[in-house]
Amino acid sequence: MNRIASGTLQSTEFYLLTAGKIFLLSVVSLVLLGACSSSRGIAKSTLAETSVEHLFGLMKANQVSCTTLTASFSSEYRTGKTTYTFNGQMRFLKDSMVWISLSPGLGIEAVRAIISSDSLKGINRLQNTYIAAPVGYLAEVLHPALSFDLLQAMLLGNDLSLPEHGCFSASIDKKQYKLTATNRRIKKMTKGDTEITTISSQQIWLDPETHRIKRVVIRDKKDKGEVVAEASYSNFTLLGQSWFPVQQKLLFEGKNTKIRIWITFSRLDQPASLSFPFSIPANYSPALKLMQ
Repeated sequence: MNRIASGTLQSTEFYLLTAGKIFLLSVVSLVLLGACSSSRGIAKSTLAETSVEHLFGLMKANQVSCTTLTASFSSEYRTGKTTYTFNGQMRFLKDSMVWISLSPGLGIEAVRAIISSDSLKGINRLQNTYIAAPVGYLAEVLHPALSFDLLQAMLLGNDLSLPEHGCFSASIDKKQYKLTATNRRIKKMTKGDTEITTISSQQIWLDPETHRIKRVVIRDKKDKGEVVAEASYSNFTLLGQSWFPVQQKLLFEGKNTKIRIWITFSRLDQPASLSFPFSIPANYSPALKLMQ
C-alpha cells in the first residue's frame, strides 16, 4: 500500500472532495452500544415478526435529534492502493450547514470547507486557492443520490427526512430487523430548488434492541452502471437522549471507482449557538472550473 504523508497533499480539489466524502452520506453512518452493547447475542427465533409501520416508527423515534453539534474527528481515506489520513473539526446546524476544518499534519489547518443545502465552498491555505460550487457537485464526483439531506442523515446515523414507509418491506436478517425499499423518493437540492427524485433501492438494518440503524446500503442505476453507497456504524455514545455512532465506515463504489472512508468522532457537544467562520481571501484564486 502506498501511504502518502498528510503534509504532502497538494490538490485543493482533492481536499475539498474528501471533506464532502468524509461527511457524506453522512455516507455517517451503525450500532454496537459499548456498555449498552446490543451484541449480547439475540437468536433469530427471539425476534418477533412485526409490521413495516411499526419498525419504521421505532426507527424514527430513536433517531438522533439535535439542532447543533460540534465534534473532533480522525479519518482515513483509501482509494486503490493509496491511503490518506486526516484530523479535523466539525460544526453542524440542522437542515442548514456542515462546517469542516481539516488538519493533515502538525495540527495546522490546511483546508476549511462549508457545505450548505445548496452550495459547497472551501479554501486551501497551503496553495491560496478556493472552490465555490453547487452542492450537486458532490453528487457528480461521489454518488448520484448524494444530497444535503442524505449527508445530514448519514452524519447522524439517521434515515432520510421524507416520512414515507409505503415502499418498504420488513424482514429479519442475521439477528437484525431489515427494511428494504425500491424506488424510494428522496430530496435533492438543485441550484437552490428542492427536487424530489428516487433511488433504485435502499436497505436498512436495525438493531433489535435500540432500533438504531447499524448499516444502510443505497444502490442506484445510472448511465455508467450501478453505483453503491454504504455506511456501517458502531460504538455508539449517548448524545442528549439518543445514541450517536462514534465510529463509521463508508463505502462508495462505481464502475471505475472504489472509495473507503473510516471516521472516529470525539468531543461531541451540542452548544446553544454556533458560528461558522468562513471567508475567501482576496488574493486566493479558483482551484477548478465550476459547473453552472
